[in-house]
Amino acid sequence: GQIVEKGTKDDLVFDPLHPYSIELMGSIVVPELGMKDHKLAAIPGTPPNLKNKLTGCRFYDRCKHGSETCKGGETLEFKVVEERYYRCIR
Repeated sequence: GQIVEKGTKDDLVFDPLHPYSIELMGSIVVPELGMKDHKLAAIPGTPPNLKNKLTGCRFYDRCKHGSETCKGGETLEFKVVEERYYRCIR
């Protein structure tokens, strides 16, 4: 695993910055009882095989913003936005 975002609980839950955090928070919204047409959000693809050496962003092939640059061999450093931290090239 890899930490992709650091911030307060409220920031991470209500205003995530990293695409994985955004998708993860979207997948835990529980529909109200009686909402027949509501579908839970799902994160596409499968997690990476942890037996393989992981490089770049661990989420790149499951991210709608993912690119070959994200797949690169370097581990991204945290970007700082106010008092929050996240790893993403976008």
